[in-house]
Amino acid sequence: GKQRDVATGGRVDRFNKRFNIPGSK
Repeated sequence: GKQRDVATGGRVDRFNKRFNIPGSK
């Protein structure tokens, strides 16, 4: 969903830095 993407927009950024997941942006 689009709403979920926006709600996890900032969270994903933190998750990626902690999990170091490439191509997750």
